Amino acid sequence: LSVNQLILPKREESSEILAMIGMVMLSETTVMYAAKGDQIRVGEVVMNVLHPTSDYPAGNANDASLATEVYYREFSALLTGDLEAAGEQHLAKQEALSAYNVLKVAHHGSKNSTLEEFLEITEPQISIIMAGVANRYGHPHQELLERLEAAGSVIRGTYDGGGITIKYQKGRLLIA
Repeated sequence: LSVNQLILPKREESSEILAMIGMVMLSETTVMYAAKGDQIRVGEVVMNVLHPTSDYPAGNANDASLATEVYYREFSALLTGDLEAAGEQHLAKQEALSAYNVLKVAHHGSKNSTLEEFLEITEPQISIIMAGVANRYGHPHQELLERLEAAGSVIRGTYDGGGITIKYQKGRLLIA
């Protein structure tokens, strides 16, 4: 697997991110910086950057993660990066969110993210949680799983079997 482009939020970089950018620059991968209002189009796929805004304080790197919405025909997804509750609340206040077919659950399924109010706005049919098996943080937290179930969202997680593939074909959403 090769990465052609790395998209990062427009903000002051941590030493870890700078080291990663240095490694990326040695490959053929290009680095792009994005902020709210930016849009990327590839064929019929449209990705809108919703967060961070230019005035968002850069104190917490997780809450300054990129949050994007992706559209392809009738398919929609919200990718929340590593946002925690404060970042989600800031995103919700922007009034740019809507209902989505798929939600990439924020912060690996932490109990402090993807709160009820956020789920009421996004109404995800399917929620994807990216967390390692038996990770030291206990992600995903039971409280979060209960919130997703109460919202009527189907839950899939990398902790259950590794990578997850989403396909949208002939108007149907397929997850493997």
